[in-house]
Amino acid sequence: MKKQLLFSLLLAATCMQAQTTHHVNWGLGENAAQFSRTIEVGDTVMWMWTSPHPHNVTSNTGSTETFASSNFTGIGNSYSKQFTLEGTNPYRCTFHSSMQGVITVTAVAGTNDHRATDFEFYPNPVNDMLTINAAQVIDRVEVYDMNGRLIMDSPSGNPTSIIYMQNYNAGTYLVKVTAGGKVKTLSVIKQ
Repeated sequence: MKKQLLFSLLLAATCMQAQTTHHVNWGLGENAAQFSRTIEVGDTVMWMWTSPHPHNVTSNTGSTETFASSNFTGIGNSYSKQFTLEGTNPYRCTFHSSMQGVITVTAVAGTNDHRATDFEFYPNPVNDMLTINAAQVIDRVEVYDMNGRLIMDSPSGNPTSIIYMQNYNAGTYLVKVTAGGKVKTLSVIKQ
């Protein structure tokens, strides 16, 4: 009986580990360094098309996991992949040789505790990465500049989302987060 209880607790702890969605802007004119990320097993990478040209996301030979999106043309398209194995995953756009990166997947370092009442975000002001945690699964994240122009619109599907803002201009942005039927608009300063 004690072994069954211990096994059940271990299984529950493994299943409760929060996962993160990493949002990567994918398009010509983006900084190629932002295409490479280090994530944990179980995390999802969401590539969002930011230029009107045709793009895809395709793993290279030797990648730990094999993946390939369809060919999409136009701003606002997206492709996501949940990574389940430790290792390196070099990838590219088959249309544009400058669009390539590596997703490095590491073992889960620990569990994230999502007991926040609604939303938590940090750091603010931000230089590179904005982390958003929610008590519920984040359904959607939208980023607007102060002119009301939509900069990013992406589904999430995890209780944590990371927005990579290193290529955003300095200024104030409104980040609209939808999770668990609640909507919260966050004011974020990009340095």
